[in-house]
Amino acid sequence: MLIKYFINMMDFITAGKITKEAVILARKNIREGVNIYDYVKKIEDFIKSKGAGLAFPVNISINEYAAHDTADYKSNKIFQAGQVVKVDIGAEVNGYVGDSAFTSEIKTKEYSDLILSSEKALSEALKIIKPGIKLREIGAVINSTIAMFGYNPIKNLGGHGVGKYSLHTGIFIPNYDNHDNHELKEDDMVAIEPFATTGKGSVVSSNSVKIHSFTEKKPVRSPSARKIQEYIMKNFNTLPFAEHQLQPSFKNSEIRFGIAELIRAGALHSYPLLREASNGVVSQAEHTVLVKDEPIITTN
Repeated sequence: MLIKYFINMMDFITAGKITKEAVILARKNIREGVNIYDYVKKIEDFIKSKGAGLAFPVNISINEYAAHDTADYKSNKIFQAGQVVKVDIGAEVNGYVGDSAFTSEIKTKEYSDLILSSEKALSEALKIIKPGIKLREIGAVINSTIAMFGYNPIKNLGGHGVGKYSLHTGIFIPNYDNHDNHELKEDDMVAIEPFATTGKGSVVSSNSVKIHSFTEKKPVRSPSARKIQEYIMKNFNTLPFAEHQLQPSFKNSEIRFGIAELIRAGALHSYPLLREASNGVVSQAEHTVLVKDEPIITTN
């Protein structure tokens, strides 16, 4: 049991290290005029080159969009001056994941304080992570730090526990004091994830969906749906994937109809793009942590 524990911990720490390296690459390459699909592919290819898998597709969420956006296959969209871009990256090693995010404002500096507020909230929250800390206490620190800059936390987004082949376990780490007295335990694996906004502080689902995850195998009729289901099970397990990751293995029409059939059958869970409810601009910062008396920040 002890040997297995250490192997699992090393996989978790290695996933965090590779995620950190991918974030460094992402920070270095984000700028005006860069093609977003090429940028995403470069980061995803880097993670794979390190012998890791993707914990989830690289998320690129811009301005009022907080999460779950990513590149379309071979899209010609580019980063533009003035955009506030959230980049969320994760690597996976034998099912154990690293999860880290940063925000970059392309060329301009209008939202520097907004970006700093989520970064500072993350650093202050990390200082108090230890066994026995209450979730509400973490949320209170995040909230007060963001408020100090004059912004609002997003209250229906937050940090989360991570587990083997699971990005969201039962632990939800709030970005405000939600009165949750649950305490973190030693060896809990968690992601601390402050979101700050110029808006009112909540997100709503949009009609657009680019990311899904496999839930369970279902009987489906069409050959394309059957092939896609097998491909998803083999390549992603239960971790999230993007439609661009199914190309060029499948045609656009196969993906469109196959995914729709799998959703109807209950084989997939979908993640709609999340938009700040009042269209406020959003910033995000995130690290993954192994809870100890001296916590191990695996992605830092």
